[in-house]
Amino acid sequence: MSTHGLARILENICAALREFPDQKLSTLLQKLRGVDKEPKRARTARPARTVSAPPCNPRMMERSALKAYLQSPKHFPYKADLLEFARRYEVPVNARTPREEIVRLSLRMIHDIPRGFTILRFLADPRDPLPSANLDLPSTSRPLPPSSITLH
Repeated sequence: MSTHGLARILENICAALREFPDQKLSTLLQKLRGVDKEPKRARTARPARTVSAPPCNPRMMERSALKAYLQSPKHFPYKADLLEFARRYEVPVNARTPREEIVRLSLRMIHDIPRGFTILRFLADPRDPLPSANLDLPSTSRPLPPSSITLH
């Protein structure tokens, strides 16, 4: 900015000040500061979205049915609806999470992980899962040929 440019700005300020009534400068500054503090239009909060209940418990749905349900624009026309569903089932998502990622995380948290734990619990069960299949295995440290295993 040049000195002549600054002079023009100061001239404009002088002309504006001459239009105000003659008063103390502190009073004028308080009035000017009060212009900023005018009540601004309050933001209206959007009503909380209520997602309709799924046709059945999502934890009991097959993976393909759950995926089709989550991708359905009929059930989730807006991303906010899908976010609300995911939060209801404690899926860690936020507003920046893309729609496809919300579907993927929901499938993982609602279907895949609980099913994986069910399988692990079944495999860790100390009881014999197949009582009719008693195997006669001789105690040896080397691998057995398949012909030496007999079923009773």
